[in-house]
Amino acid sequence: MIPSLFFCRLEVFEDESFVPKVRIATDTVPPGITYTTTAYAQFANYTLVKWKLGDGEEFMTGENLWRDETPIATEGGFLSLYSPPEATPGTASLEESSVWSLANSTAGAYGVPPDVAVGLRDPANTFYM
Repeated sequence: MIPSLFFCRLEVFEDESFVPKVRIATDTVPPGITYTTTAYAQFANYTLVKWKLGDGEEFMTGENLWRDETPIATEGGFLSLYSPPEATPGTASLEESSVWSLANSTAGAYGVPPDVAVGLRDPANTFYM
C-alpha cells in the first residue's frame, strides 16, 4: 500500500513569478461532492494516481503525478507522459508496436524518463481501489 499522502487532491497555482506549480489542494470540496482515488501505478520513484471527483451522477476523472513525495502534475483526463513515435517507412506500424517499444519515443513531459512513462502506463503496474 502506498502512503496516504498520494491520495490527497492536488491543485495548480501560480507562484509570484507566475509559473504554474502543483500543491496539495488548500480548499475543501463542496458538500455532496466526493474526491476518490480509483487506481495508482508506481514505477521507479514516480507514482501516478487516478482519481474521480463529483457526485453519483456527474463526475470527472483525472490523474496526479508524484516524484518521490513531491506533486509534479495534475490534470483532468489523462496526463500526457510521452509522445508516441511516428511510423517511418520500412518499420512496423504503430498498431503493431508494443507498449514497451514506446520507451524509445520522445519523452520528457514533467521530467519523466521514457522507460518510467511507459512503466506507469503498464497495466501490470496499476492497482485499482
